[in-house]
Amino acid sequence: MTAIPFLIALAVATLLFFVLANLRATKDVLAAGVLLRFYLYIASFVTLVVLVAGLTYLLTGLFSLGSRDFSYSRFVRPISPVAAPTVNSNDAQFDQQELDRQRDQQSTDLLRGGTLAVIGGLLFSVHAILRRRGAAEVSIEGNFRRGFLMVGLVTFGLVGLVALPIGVYQTLRFFLIAPPATQQRVAPGNTLATAVVLTPLWICYLAALTRQAARPAAGTPSPQPSPSA
Repeated sequence: MTAIPFLIALAVATLLFFVLANLRATKDVLAAGVLLRFYLYIASFVTLVVLVAGLTYLLTGLFSLGSRDFSYSRFVRPISPVAAPTVNSNDAQFDQQELDRQRDQQSTDLLRGGTLAVIGGLLFSVHAILRRRGAAEVSIEGNFRRGFLMVGLVTFGLVGLVALPIGVYQTLRFFLIAPPATQQRVAPGNTLATAVVLTPLWICYLAALTRQAARPAAGTPSPQPSPSA
C-alpha cells in the first residue's frame, strides 16, 4: 500500500491550518503583497509534494529493476486440494498474468514518477526563486516562513518516521525470511522508497525550524548590558 494518498491528505490538513493561522496573525491580509506571499508559499509546498510523490514512485520502480517482487506483491497461486502430477495450463496462465501485472506496475511507476519529479522539481524551483525575490515585511515573512517549515515538518516528518522503521523491517524480512507457499510475500519497495525520500526532508525541515526558533523574534528588544559598578 502506497503512502502517497496519506501524505497528500496530511499536507492538505496542515496547509489549511497554516492558512487559517496566518489569516488571524497577518494585518491587512487582502493587500496584494500579502496575497502574493500566501500564493507563493502554498504553491511551493504543493509543488514540493508533487516532487516528493514523483521521487517515491520513481524510486519504487527503480528498486524493482533488481527484483519485481521487491516492489510489487505477487498473488499466491491457488492450490488445488488434489495434487496434480504436472503444471496445468491454468497455473501457467496465472503466472503469466501476475508477471504482466508486475511489468505494468513497474512501467507505470517509472513513467509516472519521472514525469512528476521533473515537473514538480521545475515548478518548485520557480516558486522558490520568486519567494526569495521581493521579500515582504520582516514580521510577515517570518510568520510565513515558520508556517511553511512547520507544515513541511509535520507532513514529511510524521510519514517519514513511520515509513523508516517499517521499510527497514520489511526489507530485512524480504531478504532473510522466505514466506510460506500459501502466503503472499510483502513487497517493501514502496515503503522503503517513501522512507528514503522523506527522511532527508524531515531532517532538513527540523534543522531549519530549529534555527528559526533560535533567532530572536522581530521587534524583540535586545537585552541591555547591566551597568558596571
